[in-house]
Amino acid sequence: MAIFGKIFEINKIISLLCSKDNANREQNKMNLFLFYAEVQLIFAFCKDR
Repeated sequence: MAIFGKIFEINKIISLLCSKDNANREQNKMNLFLFYAEVQLIFAFCKDR
């Protein structure tokens, strides 16, 4: 049982250290989504000309 406690503590520390990285990853996903949406609008606008 002590091994599981140690694993839980290590996992908790890793989660705290990586939480900022996860937030940045989510922000990057949103930025990429917005970039693709903007590119699609530009192509749609230029196609009509």
